[in-house]
Amino acid sequence: ITQDPIISVSGGSQKVKAYASFGYLKQKGTQLGQDYTRYSSKFNIEINPTKWFTMGTSITTTCGLRNYGYATANATGPSSLYAAANGMLPYAIPYDTITGKRINLPGGDINIQNPIGEDKYNINLRKTLRAIGAFHIEFMPIDGLRYRLTFGPDYNNYYNGRYMDSMSINR
Repeated sequence: ITQDPIISVSGGSQKVKAYASFGYLKQKGTQLGQDYTRYSSKFNIEINPTKWFTMGTSITTTCGLRNYGYATANATGPSSLYAAANGMLPYAIPYDTITGKRINLPGGDINIQNPIGEDKYNINLRKTLRAIGAFHIEFMPIDGLRYRLTFGPDYNNYYNGRYMDSMSINR
């Protein structure tokens, strides 16, 4: 399921042109506990105060939050929540019928753990912040000669974090 609304506005005159947009993207993952959210914006402006001088800027920013959800803590375990559920013993009872609490080793086999509810106990989050800019000034001292100076920074910031609740089988 994806939501992706974008709102934009633009306008200008002979001397000034401007554009701005803002977007929001929300996706649910293919597995419980997975999701992706992105916020984006763009801003452009160009100013022509005289025939021989122009300046402008374009700035694009995005902020993304991707939750990969459940992942095993060791290299030999199941790689996804569905793989872990598929590996459960068919006769195993995942919850204690009296207390209602989850049984972590429902079949008595120490290699087969109960993945039910792990989507609530695991967060595997990657945050991404990116800003791209372009700034320019342009001179046209005589017809046929144009001089343009451009500066284009690109800023990236990544954060990876993983949280496992004390109730997780991965702790």
